Amino acid sequence: MNNNILFAATIVAILLAGCAGKAQKANDEISVGEEWLGLVFTCADEENAFCFPDEEKICTERYYDYYTEYMEIFEYPNFETHEEQKAAEMGFQNKWKDIYPVGVKMWSPFGRGNGMEVGQKLKNVSIAHIEGLKYLVTVDYGDGLVFKNEVTLVPHEDAFLIDYFKTELVE
Repeated sequence: MNNNILFAATIVAILLAGCAGKAQKANDEISVGEEWLGLVFTCADEENAFCFPDEEKICTERYYDYYTEYMEIFEYPNFETHEEQKAAEMGFQNKWKDIYPVGVKMWSPFGRGNGMEVGQKLKNVSIAHIEGLKYLVTVDYGDGLVFKNEVTLVPHEDAFLIDYFKTELVE
């Protein structure tokens, strides 16, 4: 009987250790993800400053395709006929509906407006963990222009990439 109790206690200890290890790994990934997000805003020429990142380099190829396709169809359409545009809109919805939200207004990553170039200085950037690999990134461009961005990271090689943005202007 004592062997059965010892065996059961050993199994429970192994399971608890495994769960604790998984929780620690998840916590490590969360903090590393937050650190990576902070690094993408690092200015090459100035310490303790924030610069606008190159969104093409920090997003997954899939998300960047979704974003550029959205912009070409809905923000800067260049179709010869209304029918061509409607066909492009339907194709977009069919292609992305099971991956990303469709039928909603989309902002540029981090709310980048006209004239903002990669490497230009930002007033402030703050990052807060939401859940899993989702973070809230608040970007202050100065002059009262602030955007909140819910971003979803995915592991990529030894770092991360952004696989989704939900951006809103803070008024």
